[in-house]
Amino acid sequence: MHAGEEDSTSLNYSQTAKIPKPLAAKPYFNCDHYPYFPGDNTILSTDDSLALFSYATSVKVEYSRDPAVHAKEFSKLANFLPRVWNTVDDVWFDKLMLDKNSKARFKSLNWVDLAAIINSEAIIVGKIVDIQNHIDTTQCYYFKSTFYIKVKEVINSSFTLEEGDIVMIKHGIGYMGGCSKNPMMYTTANMGQDYKKGESNVFFLQHYKYKAWFVKLRQDKKKKARFDDTFCKNAFIIPFNNYKYDISNKALLEDIKRFFAKKDILLTLLFPKKNPVDKDGKVIEEEKN
Repeated sequence: MHAGEEDSTSLNYSQTAKIPKPLAAKPYFNCDHYPYFPGDNTILSTDDSLALFSYATSVKVEYSRDPAVHAKEFSKLANFLPRVWNTVDDVWFDKLMLDKNSKARFKSLNWVDLAAIINSEAIIVGKIVDIQNHIDTTQCYYFKSTFYIKVKEVINSSFTLEEGDIVMIKHGIGYMGGCSKNPMMYTTANMGQDYKKGESNVFFLQHYKYKAWFVKLRQDKKKKARFDDTFCKNAFIIPFNNYKYDISNKALLEDIKRFFAKKDILLTLLFPKKNPVDKDGKVIEEEKN
């Protein structure tokens, strides 16, 4: 999937008679318990919005300002928010995400894998220590579950994160609650993973992709009227294909680590500098001193 496209998952619905018992409150259930993004209280500032449209224009991404299609168009542009917020490697983002014909790959990592890496603030190996199911017969939540992951290994992180820390992941899988006439209807995603308590895995943590969802929600009046989610300044989501990064796949895990060790060199190898061409398509030779 390339820039301007949205991650999408289709949902399956199934009945369940087993109602989970509510968990006793624990300190890490509180969004303010975490120190990861202390000043991240504003979902989208005016400067952010202006920077977003400016960036989209600079990279020649077409979009319409027609109010009738504004929500859909802004949803497309919201994919660029991590770039505008400077939370991703801007050179890699521009080279990888803006090339619709990119065939970039590194060992077992294809374009989708590299995109997940570039769009993640951290990649960890962690164990699920708690799961909260958000069930409410009147309120409808898009993120129906919250997973609490204890960090076992930090592969890469753009913020302070250590072994033993806990991170909060919001997930769309769970009970329908107020989204359905049958609150106990359970949703599962065809391209997602319904993780279990006690399970360990590799997790790609994406805070600003989570934040971008609320930006899109604010722009879409229909969704805004439907969903009652509250923004958590320290929460993350994981990419739709996180399920493929199974902890048992040692080779894949090693390739991810090798990518970070060789990231700067790979940029030159995978995206060699092209000589400029004139209006007739002829290569312009560089002048030699």
